[in-house]
Amino acid sequence: MTVTLLSSAVTTVDEFGNDVRNVTSSQVGGCAFIPGGTAENIQGTIQVTADAELYMPSGTAVTPEDQIVYQGVTYRVMGAPSTWTSPFTALAGPVMVRLKVVTGAAGR
Repeated sequence: MTVTLLSSAVTTVDEFGNDVRNVTSSQVGGCAFIPGGTAENIQGTIQVTADAELYMPSGTAVTPEDQIVYQGVTYRVMGAPSTWTSPFTALAGPVMVRLKVVTGAAGR
C-alpha cells in the first residue's frame, strides 16, 4: 500500500528569529499499516486518540517531525523510527514508525 510522507525542514528564519519550515510531500509504496489501540477522553471534552504502526521499505528516511497520511487521516510520527538487520540473512529490515492521531477538542 502507498502512504503520503509529509517531511518538514527549517529553510529560513523570520524577522522574529523563529524557524520557517518548508513541507514536502512524497508518496511511499510498499508499506504495511497496523492499527493499534484507541482511547477516549470524555471528561469535559470529546477526544479520541488512536495509535498505529507503519512498516516502510528499508532505507526510507523518516524523522520524528514528519507526518504520515493514510486513508485521508494525518498521523504524527511518535519518537525515532526503528530499523534492524536480520541476524540470519544480514538483510536490512523495514523501517518501523509509531504513529498517533488525536481528534476532538485538542486534536484536529
